[in-house]
Amino acid sequence: MEKLVQALAFQTAQLISYNELGQLCGLNAETVEKYINLLEKAFIAFRLPSFGRNLRNDTGQLWENWFISERMKFLNNCQQHVSRFFWRTLAQQEVDYIEDANGTITAFECKWNPKVKGAVSRAFSNAYPTAVTHIVNPENAGEFLL
Repeated sequence: MEKLVQALAFQTAQLISYNELGQLCGLNAETVEKYINLLEKAFIAFRLPSFGRNLRNDTGQLWENWFISERMKFLNNCQQHVSRFFWRTLAQQEVDYIEDANGTITAFECKWNPKVKGAVSRAFSNAYPTAVTHIVNPENAGEFLL
């Protein structure tokens, strides 16, 4: 912890990398993040995220949120009961939305731009080879909502 506080002091007002700090202190990135979280709770350090409005990313996130909420309404109206999840690895590979209906897994990757070629994470496909996967965009969303 002492080495971490010293390393943070030398990086005041700079972007930090948990991996880099971990290497300096002999810790893994996850431990560094937990320690920084504790330091924030004790008002010793704080993280300050960058400010910006990336409208393209915001649109994608809004689209993903809209699709998932509409899918949940659709399933409720059809009285289809599924367990709902998202999936993410430690390496930050993710699947936006997953349904488990009595052992049948269906994964959805949401893409705002229909021209962008999307794919469900290879790590997910390898871990769940029998899962049905879909890339959802505004042009084909109706297939999953009507």
